[in-house]
Order: sequence, then C-alpha cells, then structure tokens
Amino acid sequence: MKWRLSIISLVVAVAAICPVAAADSVRMPRRWDVRRHEGYEGWKRLVPTRVDIQYAGGMGMFSAGIGWEYGRRGQWATDLFVGFIPASYIDHTYATTTIKQTFVPWSIRCADCFSVEPFKCGIYLNSIVADEFWLREPSRYPKGYYGFSTKVRAHIFIGQNYRFHLRDCGALRDIALFWEANACDLLLISRMTNRYLSAGDYISLSVGVEFHILGR
Repeated sequence: MKWRLSIISLVVAVAAICPVAAADSVRMPRRWDVRRHEGYEGWKRLVPTRVDIQYAGGMGMFSAGIGWEYGRRGQWATDLFVGFIPASYIDHTYATTTIKQTFVPWSIRCADCFSVEPFKCGIYLNSIVADEFWLREPSRYPKGYYGFSTKVRAHIFIGQNYRFHLRDCGALRDIALFWEANACDLLLISRMTNRYLSAGDYISLSVGVEFHILGR
C-alpha cells in the first residue's frame, strides 16, 4: 500500500507542476523565451510539426515518429513513435509503438541560431507488438499471479533540449538534440519495495534528435 501511495503521489506531483508552470510561462513574457507557435488554424492543426528519432529509452533500440506541438509557445507536444527491439537483445525482433506527452516550460535564447530548453518532463506509454505479450493475465495463470501487463509499460521522464535555429531551409525550422532520463512503472515499484536498488538499476538514459518543420 505504501508503494502505491508513493507512485500516485509522484504522478500527481508531475501533473500538478506542468499546468502551474505553463500558466506562469503564459502570464509572464520573457525576452529570453522567444518561442512562438503561430500559423496553425483549421485543418493545419492536424499536420505534424516535427519528426523525431530516439535511441533507447525503453521504447526500442531505435524509434522514429511524428509529433504535434501546441500551446502559445509550443510548450506542449504529443508524439507517436514506431520502434524495434533487435533479436540480439531478446530471442526475437519485435516492433514497438509509443505515445509520448512532453511539456517544455522554458526556452533560453543564447544566440540567434541557438537556444537551450533546460528542463522538460513528461510521460509515455510503450507497447510491444507481439501475441506472446498480454494486457491481461491469460487464464492459464491463477488470478493475480502476475498483477501487471507484460505488453504495456508506462514511463515518466525529465530531460533537456538543445535547439539549433535554421535560416532559409524551407520547411525545416530548426533541429533539436535532446537527452532524457526515464523510469518505467515496474522498476519504480521495485525501487519502492527494495531500498538496495541504486539509481542505475531503475533509471535509464536516451538521446535523440527532433526536426521541427512548418509553422513560424
């Protein structure tokens, strides 16, 4: 019961911080945050605003996807990924799918062509595309034998972006390099129940690149 309360408290804290920071970023103009998210009206809101490539992070060895940025400064983003886990890691090669929600409250413009986004956070759900993994326990197991899904994992993460702004590159606005530290639900539960686990046992790192397109 204690670890369940701890997990719930962590999720609630992340959820509470994001809207408060978002409201603050909208109310208080900052000269060093020059992000704008304009030019998306009507059907254009359905057009993806970025293409992502990510290495590791519990969503496959490599994953690629598309995303949509929104909010006054484009501080919110939703991404859809498809990735793969090679057979060298497990017995077969598996495809993965991921939906990812990201919040980037601040951006610091360091030069005309470069800015740093010093903090971002979010959550994503990852699934393995294979019949041998399941959402609910098969009937061959006693009820409650596992108590968790082997097909879907939830992750929380924090990280940073380093964005390079481009000029005269057509639809490509800028390129962002990023890193993230994440932990999945099962490993967080293990940490709550096993105090001997170190951070390296339940926190993993990922890196990637975002190609921001269209818009202004």
